[in-house]
Amino acid sequence: MNKIKPLPHIVASFAFWCLPAHAAELRVAVASNFKPTIDMIAKQFEAKTETKITVVGGSTGKLYTQIVHGAPFDLFFSADEAHIQRLVDEGLALAEGSRVYATGTLVLIGRGEAFRGQDCLVALTSGKFSKLAIANPRTTPYGAAAQQFLEAKNLWTAVFDKLVTGENISQATQFVLTGNADMGFLAKSLLLAAERDVDGCAWDVPADWHQGLTQKAAMLKRTPHAELAQQFLSSFDLAPIQAILKMHGYR
Repeated sequence: MNKIKPLPHIVASFAFWCLPAHAAELRVAVASNFKPTIDMIAKQFEAKTETKITVVGGSTGKLYTQIVHGAPFDLFFSADEAHIQRLVDEGLALAEGSRVYATGTLVLIGRGEAFRGQDCLVALTSGKFSKLAIANPRTTPYGAAAQQFLEAKNLWTAVFDKLVTGENISQATQFVLTGNADMGFLAKSLLLAAERDVDGCAWDVPADWHQGLTQKAAMLKRTPHAELAQQFLSSFDLAPIQAILKMHGYR
C-alpha cells in the first residue's frame, strides 16, 4: 500500500519575527491547492501582528476574473506565474515585490483494492478504472498540467469519457477521497493536508511531462494595506514558513 504520510506537527519559534503590530485586515485570494497551507501560515502571522487575514480559496482562473472585476483583495497567491504576469501587464498588480512562493507537485493516485501494489501509470494506461478526476484544465494550472501529461502520453482521447472534472483542484481531490472517482491527478499538497493514506497507488508525475507548477504571488495595486501586505509576502523567507511549505509537499 502506497502512503502519503500525515503531516508532522511543527512547533516553530517565531521569536525572531520582529514585525510591528497592526490592527488591520488583509484579504488574500489563494489558489485552492495552497489554501490549507496558507491557512496555517496566516494563523502564525495573525498571532504575531494582531492582523486579521481573510483567505478566499478558488481556482486560479476564477480568482483572476474576480480581481479583474474589482474584488477587494490585497494579495493574490496564484497556482502559476502567468496569471500574476497578466495582472501586472493590466496594471492591477505590482511587479515589485511579487515572488515565487512555492513549486507544486502533480500526483496520480488510484484508490481501492484494485490498485494495491500496482504501478499507477500502468493502471492508467491499461484503462482499468472507472473514473479519472482532474481539475478544470481551462481555469486551473493543475488541471492544465494533467491534460498536458495525458496528451503527451497519447491518453487524452482514451480517457476523455471517464473524466470527472472539478471546478478546482480541491473539488477534484474530494471526488477521489469520497470514492466518486477511483483515479485522479491531484495536488500532492492537498493529500498531505488531508492527512489521508492512499490505499492503493500513488505516483509523482515528472515535472518535465507538463507545464511547470511554479506558483507566484503579488500585491494588488488597490490594496490600502501595502506595507502589511508586503510584510506578509516577506514572511515566506522565514525558516518556520519554509518548514511549513516543505511539510506540505512543496518544492
